[in-house]
Amino acid sequence: MAKRHTDTGIFDQQWFQLLKPEYKCFWFYICAKCDHAGIWEVNIPLAKFFIGANEIGDNNEILKLFGDRIVDLGNDKWYLTKYVAFHHGEVLHPNNNFHNSIIKSLDRYSLVEKDKDDNYVVKSEPGEKKKVVKQPQSRRKLTRPSLEQVKEYCKERDNEVDPQQFLNHYESNGWRVGKVTMVDWKAAVRTWEKNDKKNKINSRVYKDKNSEDIDHGF
Repeated sequence: MAKRHTDTGIFDQQWFQLLKPEYKCFWFYICAKCDHAGIWEVNIPLAKFFIGANEIGDNNEILKLFGDRIVDLGNDKWYLTKYVAFHHGEVLHPNNNFHNSIIKSLDRYSLVEKDKDDNYVVKSEPGEKKKVVKQPQSRRKLTRPSLEQVKEYCKERDNEVDPQQFLNHYESNGWRVGKVTMVDWKAAVRTWEKNDKKNKINSRVYKDKNSEDIDHGF
């Protein structure tokens, strides 16, 4: 049995709030009964039966009421324009078997468009020119260094960073800098080096101030 996600934010949207109760039920019914590509085989009498509401109008009235949320594909097929984007995203990947099945279904009605990466962008209606969605660039993955690598880099930098302390610190926090996963351990070494120099300068200033001879007037 197919399972569907529900947009709980729909109750805060004015278009849905203005619907009569029977049409709210109708919307949930077709969202549950459409296929994985958001295409519903139109059967208004059956919908009325399951909803228990005979007040629902004919096809034209329903399409007018729901506006661009439903597109008539002909041959008793309606397309829920935001269904696929909500459940699977606006870009479908053909190497994903489930996505590939959706692509084949939508392609029959010219509802997908191939992008430069050979993925498929979902369209709201046939013939629509969809802007290609840029995929966020994935962050570089950190190659965790060995103790020897850290020692070698610290020696190369001629700094006084303790390699073992450095390694222990980041091993214990999952190689994170704040809330972000580290991507360059050498940059982290340089930061430790910089902070170490600052701490030594501050330490010397503090020591000099506190080592001054004080004349108590005795």
